[in-house]
Parts: sequence; C-alpha cells; structure tokens
Amino acid sequence: MPEEDLVELKFRLYDGSDIGPFRYSPAATVAMLKERIVTEWPKDKRIAPKVANDVKLISAGKVLDNSRTVGQCKMPFGDLPNVIITMHAVVQPSLARVKTVEAAKTSLSNPQITVMGLVYCDICSNNSFSKHSYYLPGVEVRIDCMFKAISPRTTEQISFSVNRTTNKHGIYKLEVPSVDGVQCARDKYFGNSCRATLISSSSSSCDVPGFWTTSEEVSVKSTQANFCIYSLNALSYRPSKRDTEFVAGQLCAPKKGVRAPAAAKKKAEKVVNPLFEKRPKQFGIGGALPPKKDLHRFVKWPQVVRIQRKKMILKQRLKVPPSIHQFSKTLDKNLATSLFKMLLKYRPEDKAQKKERLLKRAQAEAEGKTPELKKPIVVKYGLNHVTYLIEQNKAQLVVIAHDVDPIELVVWLPALCRKMEIPYCIVKGKARLGTIVHKKTASVLCLTSVKNEDKLEFSKILEAIKANFNDKYDELRKKWGGGVMGSKSQAKTKAKERLLAKEAAQRMT
Repeated sequence: MPEEDLVELKFRLYDGSDIGPFRYSPAATVAMLKERIVTEWPKDKRIAPKVANDVKLISAGKVLDNSRTVGQCKMPFGDLPNVIITMHAVVQPSLARVKTVEAAKTSLSNPQITVMGLVYCDICSNNSFSKHSYYLPGVEVRIDCMFKAISPRTTEQISFSVNRTTNKHGIYKLEVPSVDGVQCARDKYFGNSCRATLISSSSSSCDVPGFWTTSEEVSVKSTQANFCIYSLNALSYRPSKRDTEFVAGQLCAPKKGVRAPAAAKKKAEKVVNPLFEKRPKQFGIGGALPPKKDLHRFVKWPQVVRIQRKKMILKQRLKVPPSIHQFSKTLDKNLATSLFKMLLKYRPEDKAQKKERLLKRAQAEAEGKTPELKKPIVVKYGLNHVTYLIEQNKAQLVVIAHDVDPIELVVWLPALCRKMEIPYCIVKGKARLGTIVHKKTASVLCLTSVKNEDKLEFSKILEAIKANFNDKYDELRKKWGGGVMGSKSQAKTKAKERLLAKEAAQRMT
C-alpha cells in the first residue's frame, strides 16, 4: 500500500500522556488498535488493561465499536493532510488492575475515591460534542460532594465543596482521602453523591454556560474495594457569538430529533387572464369605499370630559394662590380611613330611624310615661351651622371637602379654624362626606363631642391632624401652586438654558 494512504494515529491516556503515533491502513479495525494499545501500554502506569476488551476507544465524543474500521471512524479534521489523528483510550475501571502496594490490602484499608469529569466548548450550540468542539483548559469548577459514613465508630454525614481547574485536556479531578466508614457508592444504600458546577471560563470567545451543572447521579468506574472513580457528566460552554462561517457552510450537524431546514419552495407564477383588465380603485367622491382605519383620534369627546380635561390643564398652567392651593394637600389614606371609621359611629338618624323614634315617643306619651329626651351625639353638617359652632368654640374637629365648587364657599374656613385654635383637615371629597350624613354631597362636617369609649382613639386622630394642618398653616399659606408648563414649552426652555450655558462656557475659555 502506498505510504500516502496510511493513517497516523496516536492514543491519549487518562493522565494526558500519549502512545504513538502509529501508522495503520484505513481497513484496520478498532479491535486491532486495542490489541496494539495493550502491548504498548506503559508499565509505570497505575491503571493498566489486561486484555483488549478492557480498553474503550473514543473519537469525536463517541465510543467506537470493535468491528469499525479506521476509514469509517469520524475523525476531526480528517480531511486535512499531514494530520496525526488522536483517539482517547479509556480503561474500563471494572477490569483495571491497580498496581500499588495498597492494592494487596483491599480488605484492610478504606477506599480511595476520585471524582473527575471534563469541560468542552460546544461550538455548534447543539448540546453535543461535534467534530468542531474542543476541550477547555483553565475552567474553574466547583465540586460538591456528600458521603454517608457507616462504621462502628461513626454514622455521620460528611459534605464538602471544593474548587478545581481543568487541565490542558479539559479534565478536572478531585482526590478524596480515605475516611473511616466511607465506602464506594455501589448502590443507593450508601447515599453518596457528587455534583459539579461551572464557575468561570478561561476563554473569552466561549463563555456562555451550556450544561452548567451535572446531576447528582454518579457513575462508579471501579469494583476494587480500595479504589473507585466517580465519573460525572460532561459540562460545556457555548460561544457568545455563533460563527457565521460554520452556520453558512452548514458544517454544524443539526440537533438530534430536529429536521434540517428544507429548501425554500418557489412560488408558482399566477396565471393572468388577458380578458380581464386590472382597474385600480378610485377613492374619490362617488368612488370605491376606502379601507377601514383607526379613527380614534378624530372622535369628539363628550362635553363633560372636555371640560374636565381643560380645567385640569388650566390648574396646571395658571398660578394658584396659597389659600386655594392648600386644598390640594389632603389627608393621607391611612389617617383618612381611621377618621371616616370614627365619623360613621356618629351618623345622624335617617328618615326611617326618625319615624321610629317619633312613634315610640307618641306611644310613651299616650301611656302617660315621660319620653326620653336625651340628645344623641351626632355629626353636625351644613356650612352655616358648622360656622356657628366654630365661632361659639363648640366644635372639636372640622372636616372640609377638597372639591367644593365654588371654592369661595370654604376658602376662608381654614383661617377661621386656625384663629379659633380648632383642629381641621381637608379630605377627599364632598361625595364621601355626603355618605356620612345621608346626603349626595357635604362641604363640611364637624364633631362637637364623642363618647367616652372613643376618646382615646379620637385624641390620637386629633394629634395627627394638628401636626399635618394646624401646625403647618404658616408654611402652606406661603406656598403657591400651578405654573407648570407643557412638555413643548419645557423642552424649549431647557434648550435655551443649554444654549446660554454653552455660550457662558465659551466666554470663560
């Protein structure tokens, strides 16, 4: 056979060392390669195969069958000239012999456990080791293990976490020292498990985690009593930017179970009948109906809505005097809830309650009894009545609505309450106050007294109201409102300010 037809092979062992290179015919089988590996295996290695079946050959991430030939093997970059093809030779730990002094004392010593795995770069981002994938060195990996010690001296559970870095072949390894009671996890009884997790990648071009953590299930690779290897699933990173050369050239194999994209079908040309003339639509007067479109922006809103919106804009634009602006500062929600709970206890009687009261009074007078004339404690309402109670200094609390229209009806009420040193507050709104006194709206309410069981709660409400309104009266009567311009005016003002600042900076320089 000509020399140029021979294939150069070398075999990489578990510790990173190589055997070879050797020259083989493309017709040579994998079984022949295994026989050569057993004969050429270095004698100084700790683990060595006995027969050819003890060896597994791995190429491009796949275990090769004994019947496969060298020419049929999927070799990475095999189409390039003068390239030595590397295969990984793995010894089946179940049939490996351990060549150490401790191997003779398997029944007397505790087992030594080795946890190992590998990290590779998934170039094609298809969650598999393809022909363009490569092993990643310098990757930092965290290994978390949990061992259950079973011995006469201890029954505790041992767990630890260690960081390791992959070597130039993408392999990370952790040697666990012998511990009394810790055995190899031959079955679920021992409860031993290990997990590996990616921390950081050494490659800036391949730094997106793919398989970032392994499962807690481990594969035990030895049946020796004093030595076992925990083999974890492979971890992978993906490139941050997928290489267009691989994608455009279709060098990456499609994912398993996913069909390759079909070629785009050409649309059949539409046959045009020359007897029918194409006439474009005319959307003028008396012509075709125009297509439907969104006319929401042309809708004329109801007059009530338009007035509300114009009023809101005017309040923002115009300057508002402090005496009117103070009505925009209302009581906060939590305090207002407590206040209305208190007011609901002192609601005046409605028509049905009044009718019942008068009926009982008439019955009492008919029987010759003296009717009860005790006056109940209720909320007082009505602007003139509340004003009279404030002037007579009988009111203990005054509640004013913020949306009274016209505002001139109550604009002077806060000043009067402050002069008479009566606590007052402004709440939302007149409709809510109206529900207290069985009316549609109420501009102002007032309490003259409360029951003994409510005095403690009422005093707390008064303190909070005084702090928010009476004590801040001097501050509020100096604060103007409004004067907020529109978005366009604000943009023009900011542009002028930037221009002036730029001119000032040029003068300084």
